[in-house]
Amino acid sequence: MQSYAVADLLLEDEALRDGLQIESRIFTIGEKIELFDYLRDAGLKRIQVGSFVHPRIVPQMADTDALIRTLGKQPGTVVSVLILNDRGLERALACGVEHVSMSVSIALVAAALPGVRISLHLHDTRGLGLANMLAGYEAGVRTFDVCAGGLGGCPFVKGAAGNVPTEDAVNMFDSMGIATGISLPALMPAVEFLETTLGRALPGRMKRVLAFQRACSAETGGAG
Repeated sequence: MQSYAVADLLLEDEALRDGLQIESRIFTIGEKIELFDYLRDAGLKRIQVGSFVHPRIVPQMADTDALIRTLGKQPGTVVSVLILNDRGLERALACGVEHVSMSVSIALVAAALPGVRISLHLHDTRGLGLANMLAGYEAGVRTFDVCAGGLGGCPFVKGAAGNVPTEDAVNMFDSMGIATGISLPALMPAVEFLETTLGRALPGRMKRVLAFQRACSAETGGAG
């Protein structure tokens, strides 16, 4: 059996950006802040809240500037955004963004910048999201993008699958003895909030698993 050492693992939730960018239901700033609070309170230390894109192209992200200013500094939690061009960078800097991460070829980074922290962004297109995440972990990656409930997808690719569900990733790493710093039970209100607001069940498995476990426990009177 493979043995895994506890490492400096970081899960960045992107439900507020990758998750909401394909939804026809436009969330208000108040709703976005409520979701942010659920994620932060569950232990997420890095949360992506939006992207600086043209509101005509992705109207779901039109209020990113206002959202960042409303959230302000969040002690213990990094608030991140997606920047696609120079204009987006200008808007981000005007909102007080302090650090910028770049998406480049992993082969280029590994060769030119040994020791740089690499993150992995995965979609669950073929149901292999968790398997790919584990493969990335075994290859040395310690930062992963996830989305509460398994939301996500590209607004320009019809039928694009969502991201790896945050709760499923937490469960996988917890079961391996790898600390995430995230409470699985405390994460469920975020998933429930999304399902209630969107009016549908989401792909994440752990909400159903936990409900099944509670039902079994109730039937057996809590024994076992």
